[in-house]
Amino acid sequence: MKKHILSFLILICALNIPLSAQFDTRQYYEHKIHTYGRVKTEGMIMTGVGAGVTIVGVVLLTNVKWTSEDNGDGTNSYHADASESGKIISGSICALAGFAVFTTGIVLGCIGSHKVKEYKKIVDKMAFDLKCSPKKQGFVLTYRF
Repeated sequence: MKKHILSFLILICALNIPLSAQFDTRQYYEHKIHTYGRVKTEGMIMTGVGAGVTIVGVVLLTNVKWTSEDNGDGTNSYHADASESGKIISGSICALAGFAVFTTGIVLGCIGSHKVKEYKKIVDKMAFDLKCSPKKQGFVLTYRF
C-alpha cells in the first residue's frame, strides 16, 4: 500500500512540473508583451514629438531673410544677415534632431507592434481554459499547444 501511495505522489509531482513550467513561461511572455507594448507607445510618442520639432525647425529656416548677390559669372550667392544666424543654427538643429527622433520613433513603433503581435500569438497558443455554463450540463476544458 505504501508503494502505491508513493508512486501516486510521484506521478502527481511529475504531472505538476510541466504545468508550473507552462505558467512560468506564460508569465515570461506576458512580461515581454508588456515591455514591447511600452516600446510601441514610446515609439509613437517619439514619432509625434520628432515630427513637431522637425516642423518647428523648417519654419525657423523658412523665416530667415536671405539676400541674393550676383557673382558676375551668371551664378548667384545667397547669404543671411548676421542677426539671422541664430535662426539658421536653431532651425538646422531642430530640423535634424527632429528628423532623427521621428525616424527612431517609427522604427521603435514598428518593432514594438510586431513583437507584441508575435508574443500574443504564443500566449494564445498556451491558453488553458475551464468553462462552466449554467445553461449546459458539464464543463469544457481547453488546452492549446
